[in-house]
Formats: sequence, C-alpha cells, structure tokens
Amino acid sequence: MVDFPGFPHVLEIFPKVTATSNLSIWLQVIADLFIFMEYSKARGKHDGRFTQIRLWVQFVLGKLACLVLGIDAFLFKVRIAYRTGASFHGGRRLGDS
Repeated sequence: MVDFPGFPHVLEIFPKVTATSNLSIWLQVIADLFIFMEYSKARGKHDGRFTQIRLWVQFVLGKLACLVLGIDAFLFKVRIAYRTGASFHGGRRLGDS
C-alpha cells in the first residue's frame, strides 16, 4: 500500500462515511414510518379497520423482506471478501493472525 503525505488513510474516512449513510437510512425509515402511520389511519377511517390491519401487515412484511435481503447481500459480500483475501491490513488475508 502506498501512503501519500497529507492524504488521510482510507480506513480513517470509511467509518465516517458509513456513519453518515446509516444515519440517512434510519432517517428515511423513520420518515416512511410516520408517513405510513398517517396514511393507514386515513385509510382505516375511510375503508374500515380490516383495511388498516391489512396495510400494517403488508408494511411490516415488506420491511422484513428488505431486512432479510439486505443482510443476505451483506453476508455475501463478506464471504467474497474473505475468499479473495481482500484486506487493508498490510496484505494479510482476513482471518490470518
């Protein structure tokens, strides 16, 4: 790995980027939740309680499906990185001491 003077190391920047992206994801999830709460309340008043319950079930199942797919994609990337030995630790393979 080549170090350039005055240029921050990738690992020093990366946690900041991930923290920012995680924050924006959580803000989007919270905004979606509040918008959906108001929508389901309005639909429940208009179409009845069953419609409101059905909408909540669809909402929760959809978010759970996204969570499962996201975790699977993350684990796939970790497996690929582990198999190829991709690492920023001085050329050592992941898992080596």
